[in-house]
Amino acid sequence: MVASHVFDDRHVGAPGIAHGGAVATVLDDLLGFLLYLTGQPAVTRSLTIEYLSPVLLGVQYELAGKAMETKGRKRFVEAEVADPQQRIVARATALFVAVEVAHFDQAHSAEEGRAHSFKAGSRAGLQPLGDGTMLLQARYKRPGHLDVCAGQHGSVSHYYDI
Repeated sequence: MVASHVFDDRHVGAPGIAHGGAVATVLDDLLGFLLYLTGQPAVTRSLTIEYLSPVLLGVQYELAGKAMETKGRKRFVEAEVADPQQRIVARATALFVAVEVAHFDQAHSAEEGRAHSFKAGSRAGLQPLGDGTMLLQARYKRPGHLDVCAGQHGSVSHYYDI
């Protein structure tokens, strides 16, 4: 799976550079969404990030994630972040653990309208954005952002090429 992302002033660490936590968050989200597309949601067990070069604000980066191996409920995944010159600036390896959809409902069940359950393997809706990309509607939709999805995720925009 491939996505593009631009870090902006909301993600600043050192002047002009994205905070490492923002980079890790985007990679974690990419990998989690990759697994969601397999029809089996999963949660992060461990995530290791290698920061190879500064990730600059205002630059469009390409993120590529792939599933590597499955052992029972364990899902091993990897991702890379490349700059416009195709240099790898960050790399992630992670272990996710498959869970049932009900796992996500438990945190939001007390708040009516906050979470919408989907059956495992259900498909989210694709919406054309008019510029050749598609917005994938989320499994969980909350006021102001979409969760576990492409599109607006808090203050972070993700566009996935599936």
